Parts: sequence; C-alpha cells; structure tokens
Amino acid sequence: MKKTHVLFIVLALLLLITPVFLGRLHDDEVLKWQISKNTVSGKFLVNLSGGNFMRDGFFPIFFVSPFLLVNDHIFIARIVSLFFTLGSAYLLYYIAKIFYDEKAALASFFLFILSFHTLRFGYRFMFDQYGLFFLLLTLFLLLKKRFLLAGVACFLMIFSRVYWIALLPFFLIYLVYEEKENQIKKVGFFIIPPLLLAFLFLFTALLSGFISNLNNMPVLVILSEFPWQSLVSISLIQSWVEVISLNILTFIGLVFALEKKPYSLIVLSPILAISLIPGFIVSGGTTHYILGLQGVFALVAGNGLFRLYQRLSLAEGKFIPTLVAIILIQFLGLSIASTHLSYVSVGVQDWGFWQDQEVIDLLEEKAKKGDLVVGVHGAFVENVEWRWAELNVEKALDYDPDWFIIYPRMVKVENNSAVECYSIPPYLVIHSVTSRPLNDSISVRDFKFWRLR
Repeated sequence: MKKTHVLFIVLALLLLITPVFLGRLHDDEVLKWQISKNTVSGKFLVNLSGGNFMRDGFFPIFFVSPFLLVNDHIFIARIVSLFFTLGSAYLLYYIAKIFYDEKAALASFFLFILSFHTLRFGYRFMFDQYGLFFLLLTLFLLLKKRFLLAGVACFLMIFSRVYWIALLPFFLIYLVYEEKENQIKKVGFFIIPPLLLAFLFLFTALLSGFISNLNNMPVLVILSEFPWQSLVSISLIQSWVEVISLNILTFIGLVFALEKKPYSLIVLSPILAISLIPGFIVSGGTTHYILGLQGVFALVAGNGLFRLYQRLSLAEGKFIPTLVAIILIQFLGLSIASTHLSYVSVGVQDWGFWQDQEVIDLLEEKAKKGDLVVGVHGAFVENVEWRWAELNVEKALDYDPDWFIIYPRMVKVENNSAVECYSIPPYLVIHSVTSRPLNDSISVRDFKFWRLR
C-alpha cells in the first residue's frame, strides 16, 4: 500500500474518532446507553420513552453493559461502538478486495468511512454499526465456506439490528445460487444456528420475564406497529431523495458496479429493509438508519467508481487521491450545509458536547432531588427523574415537568414569574419555579420539523 494511501486512511480515521469526545448528544444513543446501564444494575430493558426497543436489537445492549461496570460514562459506550464501525470498515475493505482488487477496495473503504452517515453516527452508541459488522462478517464467512459460523454471525446480525432479518432470504438465495454441491447440507449448516439460537434466547427471555409475552417478540412488534400505508407515502420518497443527495458518489458507483452476480441481491436487499423502518420514513434520510445501508452500498460502489474512472481514460495511479479529494470537498460542503440548514447541527460530525455539558452542569447545580426533567440530559443527573418526549412539546408538557429542555424555535415562552429560562444554544432550558404547570406559560410554535431531518 502506498504511503499516500496510508496518510489518507489516518486522516479518515481522525475525522471519525475525534467526535467521540466532542460530538453532541443524540437522543437515541442516550436512551440506549441508559438501557445498558439499567441492564447492568439488574433492571433489564427499561424504556423511558414509552416506546418498544424490541424492534431495535439486543446484542449491543448486552455487549456494552459489562464495559459500563468499569466506567458508566457514555464515552465508554461510544468507544466500544466505534470499534464495530472500524471493524465494519476493515471487513468491507477485505471483502471488496476479494471481489475486485485493492484500488476498488480502498475506494469502498473511503466511500464508507468518510460518508455523511458514518462521520455523523459511526462514533455514537447506535445499533446500526453492530448490525453492519455482523452482516459483513456473515458475507465474509460465506465466502470462506464457513457456513456454521456464518449462521452464528447471521443470528448476531439480526439480534443487533432486528430489521436486517429482511436479508436472511437473500443470503439463502446466495447459497443456493453459489453452492452447487451439497446444497441442503450447507443451507442447513447456515440456517440452523440462527433458528436454534433465536429459539433459546426467546425461550430463556420468556422464562425470565425479560420478554413478558409472545406478542413482544421483535418480529411481531415490527409487524404489528409498522404503518404499512407509509410504503407509498411522500415522506418515504423524500427520505430516499435525501439519502441519494447525501451519497451521490456512492450511488453513481453503485449504478456502474451492479452485475449479474448473487451478491448483488445482498447489496440491493437493504433497500427493502430500510424502507420498512418507521423512523426512517418519518425522520428522513439524515438519520442513523442509513449507516448500515451506506456500508453495504459502498462495498460494490468503490469498484463502480473505479470502472467509471477507467472509462474516462484518466491516469489510473491518481484514482485514489482524486476520489479522496472529491470526498473531502463533499465533506466540507455537507458540513456547511448541515450547519446552515439545521437548527441543531454543527458540521457533519454534529459537534457540541460542551454545550450538553453546560446543560448537565446547570441541572446538577439547580435541580432539586425528585425534580422531573424532560430531556435526555436528565439521564446524567443523579436524584432526578427524567423522561424523553421525542421533540413532542404537547407530550412533554403533559408530563408536567419541573425542567424542560427543548430547541427555542419550537416553543414560545410567556414572560412571567412562573418560569426561568436559560439559553444554552442550541438548547433552551425552561424551569418551573412555582406550582403553576409549564403548559400555562408555553405555547407551540409553527415549527418546520424538516429542518431537523
């Protein structure tokens, strides 16, 4: 590998690693971190938002929890998750090298590691990088003819990110298409571990009360809660437009890379999986759900870009430097755009943990024992109760909180002696200083939610 390529890799890793300690808190990662802490303390999966985390996954919770016994700061959960992002990047590079060559593999690596979604969410405690890691590990083990281990990896993929269960039929199609001898034996070796392990897990969970009844099983939760009519909604179309806009290079590469090979099905199948996620449909293409998709698409898009580069009869030795330069220019452009088009974000990496720390410090100084805080910052303060209202002001005010952390453009606060307001951009911290409910002093503004997408 050339020295310039090594320098590019170091630069990419620095861009990914530095936000671990500087990136702004994300609601989802705080909730998952809190659930992991509850698991360590014996409370198991306590979902403070009132939703159902069964549709997300189990493995990341159980894997991160022991590390929180050493130090329960959210940075620990971020560091552990970062290793799965880096592991995904390595597997992606290695598999692309098997499929193609080193130049295409490096292109795939950079398309993934420097993408909007990886730089924004790859360092956070999300479940998506865990699911992607085991998805790529499953594919890698299938390529190495380790069918039993591939089945175990497939189980971990599903129980890291439950919606990746949509890929299981495509892995089976790959096996039938690719393996001409002893097909039944190989398919059996692959499918038995996820089925057996899933049965053992669910049986144990039911006995222990971890899952209260069969209706709470992950797949049934997804099927029962999914708004099927939204598959043809304008919101879903808008979400995919956003995804393509943020990953133009990847999609250009994808168009030139797709071939009539079985792994093309595995690459395209995540489109179905992602389209089944209500959070993606509602919240859009800038969300963390695309992290796994970006990794799978980058796997073949690197080769597609290299083929396009060759068609243009450009100097082959300049391919990687040219690609990295374009990606970095794209990174700078997206950083400027995300800062100006969002009420919250600072750059692609979403800087701002120091502002979160200011809010936490304020609550630690001012909040009384037993105060109710609506906002994820309350998770970091001892002796207070906290709730998360998913940016739903009416829902938040229904809790009748003592403290409410929100974005100032979302509410209008009446100037009176019943409330105190602390401005810590991008947050507005509202404190009720009397027994008068906060909803008497707060009204909802006409807020364009898409600005947060």
